[in-house]
Amino acid sequence: MKRDGYRIEELSHELLMKFTIDTLGRCVDVQYPDSLGGVRFNPTQRSRELLNTALSELNPFTPAYKDGRKIPYVRKMLINMNFLPGAFVKP
Repeated sequence: MKRDGYRIEELSHELLMKFTIDTLGRCVDVQYPDSLGGVRFNPTQRSRELLNTALSELNPFTPAYKDGRKIPYVRKMLINMNFLPGAFVKP
């Protein structure tokens, strides 16, 4: 499969990212491959904060404490699938 003139296999080594998550769901170690042969480096604190923000949006587990124990919090999204009258008008 080609995308923008490149095969996905050619780009995959540049798109990989490794990170370590601690028990509170925070990112503590991030390594990105650079574009000059896969040498890895640790990013700045700001990069870690941005990744933590992205992970908090994706991860359904938000640590909370009850009686000293962590309890999971699951977000539920209610989607109303009813069609509104007049929403679809024939041309």
